[in-house]
Amino acid sequence: MSVAVGVTLTIEPGAIVKGDIYSGMTVLGSMQAVGTIDQPILFTSVDDTGGSQWRGLGILGSSASGHLQYVTVRYGGMYHPGVESYAEVAALNIGAEGLTIEDSQIHSATSGNSGHTYGITIDNCQFTFLRTTVSNLGGWGDDSGMKITGPNTIATLSDNIFTGIVLKALKVIGCKLGMDVRLCAPKSLWPEAELIKTCRKIAKETGARLTITESVEEGVKGMDYLYTDVWVSMGEAKEVWDERIKLLKPYQINMAIVKKSGNPNVKFMHCLPAFHNRETKVGEEIYEKTGLESLEVTEEVFESERSIVFAQAENRMHTIKAIMVATLGD
Repeated sequence: MSVAVGVTLTIEPGAIVKGDIYSGMTVLGSMQAVGTIDQPILFTSVDDTGGSQWRGLGILGSSASGHLQYVTVRYGGMYHPGVESYAEVAALNIGAEGLTIEDSQIHSATSGNSGHTYGITIDNCQFTFLRTTVSNLGGWGDDSGMKITGPNTIATLSDNIFTGIVLKALKVIGCKLGMDVRLCAPKSLWPEAELIKTCRKIAKETGARLTITESVEEGVKGMDYLYTDVWVSMGEAKEVWDERIKLLKPYQINMAIVKKSGNPNVKFMHCLPAFHNRETKVGEEIYEKTGLESLEVTEEVFESERSIVFAQAENRMHTIKAIMVATLGD
């Protein structure tokens, strides 16, 4: 499906927009796709549970602009039938009005197909990305994950959640450094086979150990650092909470789990924000619904001397400053 230059495409809340096989949907004019929390707009492939791929949603051309709100872009793919994957949003050569994506979800996944970008592509445009979840971002081909290019590109990213990146980065760098890396999670949430294969190959070269297990005891025994993240990302439907809490409650990092490490010097890490008490609106809502005072980590662990989350956050600040100097300097 394509929309010509000079045409404004408006998509009503609750609409399901199905792209063509392999090509997806291309907008050369302006697009306004503004759903609601209860009636989000879904961009999907012709067969979102089969093997026919699509490249997602492209808003292209010097006269293009757009506003996407409460939108989900997905494709249920060839490698993971019935799972949201291979979704891409491309914003290329967009004029001064720019493209804004807010309160939305973009689901992508890794792939062994070189030369493809799954996730977000931004080039020569003005782009604002607010309160949006991009999950399972990235791949192992060229230009995978998020790609921001072009001398005229102004990309503003604020209050967004990029899930999967931390896990993938930790697995890869841990294996490259020859560390003992363990992923402890329900099997349904394990990384895709291609990533595991790549990490095992790296581990073989460096002497690292990579363990992927559903057993908490096996996952934490003898560990120096315990790392977790939020169970549900901002922008995901409220219906996800019940399912995710039931699935991940046994993996909450509490003092009992810390003691199972057997290491008196074990440290706790988290990329923040964390749901460790009821002092947030979401935390209070979860408590009222489930009776749980905390989710992925308890207050006892989060506020303990074992927690290095704020030192971890400070380290990121210095890295960000270095990147700004490298990219904004002469």
